[in-house]
Amino acid sequence: MTTFLTAEPAIATNALLVIRQTPGEKIRVKDPAMLESSTSES
Repeated sequence: MTTFLTAEPAIATNALLVIRQTPGEKIRVKDPAMLESSTSES
């Protein structure tokens, strides 16, 4: 069985990496619809 990454863990992982690597950078999702589309299982 394959486990897919959903948008929420992807956003959380990105936020942690931004905080560690570039603390002053704004944490945001540029295109939420595109993120949902790319992480959907269909």
